[in-house]
Amino acid sequence: MVNVKEKPFYLDETSEQWVKNTLANMTLDEKLGQIFIQLAQPDTNYLDKNILGRHVGGILFRQNEGAVIQDSLRYIQSKAKIPVLFCGNLEEGGIGLAKEGTYFSKQMETAATSNPDFAYKNGLVIGREATALGAHLSFGPVVDIALDWRSAITSTNAFSSDVDKVLDFASANMRGQMEEGLATAVKHFPGEGTNDHDQHYFCEVNEMSVTEWDQTFGKIFKSLINQGTLAIMPGHIALPAYQKLTNPDFGDQVLPATYSKELLTTLLREQLGFNGLVVSDNTCIAGGSAYLPRWQAIPQMVAAGIDLILYSFDMDEDIGFLKEALADGRLTEERLDEAVTRNLATKAALQLHEKQSAGSLVPKAEALEVLSCEEHLEWARACADKAVTLVKDESKLLPITPEKYQKIYLTIISDPWERQHLESYIRAQLEARGFVVSISDPKSPIPSDNSIAAWKAKYDLLLYIAHQESARKDKTTLRINWSQAGNVPRLAADIPTAYVSFGNPFDLYDVPMIKTYVNAYCATDIVIDETMKKIVGERQFKGVNPVDPFCGKWYLKV
Repeated sequence: MVNVKEKPFYLDETSEQWVKNTLANMTLDEKLGQIFIQLAQPDTNYLDKNILGRHVGGILFRQNEGAVIQDSLRYIQSKAKIPVLFCGNLEEGGIGLAKEGTYFSKQMETAATSNPDFAYKNGLVIGREATALGAHLSFGPVVDIALDWRSAITSTNAFSSDVDKVLDFASANMRGQMEEGLATAVKHFPGEGTNDHDQHYFCEVNEMSVTEWDQTFGKIFKSLINQGTLAIMPGHIALPAYQKLTNPDFGDQVLPATYSKELLTTLLREQLGFNGLVVSDNTCIAGGSAYLPRWQAIPQMVAAGIDLILYSFDMDEDIGFLKEALADGRLTEERLDEAVTRNLATKAALQLHEKQSAGSLVPKAEALEVLSCEEHLEWARACADKAVTLVKDESKLLPITPEKYQKIYLTIISDPWERQHLESYIRAQLEARGFVVSISDPKSPIPSDNSIAAWKAKYDLLLYIAHQESARKDKTTLRINWSQAGNVPRLAADIPTAYVSFGNPFDLYDVPMIKTYVNAYCATDIVIDETMKKIVGERQFKGVNPVDPFCGKWYLKV
């Protein structure tokens, strides 16, 4: 069984006894409910039936007002027999849960500062704002490595392509979160970013050799385990080299880490020495649902080493599958008790049982004042100032001024839902500085006078603003789709042209004809503010590329 006195739980005698007593007094249904995380909604009837009625061990909320989240959580915790673990995707700041929360930065923006202190400050922001809501477990930091520039899922969600930089920034970020009392679930084991696959659509295959993995992802996970992370989140990612090494009969198959005893037990538990909580990624996305039938997959996840299952198509159905597996021997009661013990030990390590007794599981309403407080916003602004990166200015176009380039033709490359804000916000920034701005309409007809002379008479500068966000669920690629994005930069040799990416750091691959290119990594208003100051010459560029924005192509540099 689990030694809850050891790393990362370090429980004292009293807390250890609470875990033992609680486990001993649980029914089978309570044990099975305890190993699920489900989505909570601010509706008491829903919560009574789907969270409390099923004895769910963990919850997430969709982004909502902080007060709404707190009120719903008070209802849950006041009625739950066992404290419920409140989890969240909080990589960029408190905005991951609360609408009023701080959007601090994307991971790659933070790394572009070359200063891990910003990752630490982001960790403090995440920890302060999440715990103010009543949260306990952060799904992060992300330790994926941006090794393949074509990946639509890593992109700015990774700190860097450099292993040591990823480790430095993830360590600092995790330390900040833990100092504020938030537990971390480092993700995505065994490692994402080696190719352009996306686990939302199918299982990713990490084709690293054993030696390559040990020197990269293995180094990172081992270090963060040693630093005390309470949890690890496996992705729906295969690692055939290690799966075959630890199981000579494994053969040629694609099996996500989520189901793989070779990865979760032999590699993670035994070789890396992780004794903490293993939390699955979303089991309803295709990478986690399409490789085994559900009746087989759910029990195999637990048998392989998953302690907490994220999401169900139908929780009652999944519990039925687990009961069938217990009856026919595919899942043992010992392994179920081990998973429940780790869940309880995590809650005890966070002192949730003591807070439940004291009636203090959810902070008071005044705690919400920390959301987007001035200190957090100033830290975010300082991070943006240090991060915005001038990739190249071969045309010596910058800084742009109204004296040189008064008439700007602005093209926005983004998803339709955000284009209106980007257009209005950036236009206002430019016009306040004396520029005259016209907006490109991707649906507008070609003008009757389409000569080069006519274009040059109308516009002094063509400015492309892009926000192609990583890990969008409706995209398998971040390549520019010109049929949707507006005018192709076909006049880049005739009219001065600049491109600013507030998302994908590899957009230059699709616009090699543009000689002035900036990476800003994130499209918050704070980042836009700091970027505009730099392109008009009010501030200097300070960012350093965390990846190769030239994608290994010499011709993108010229």
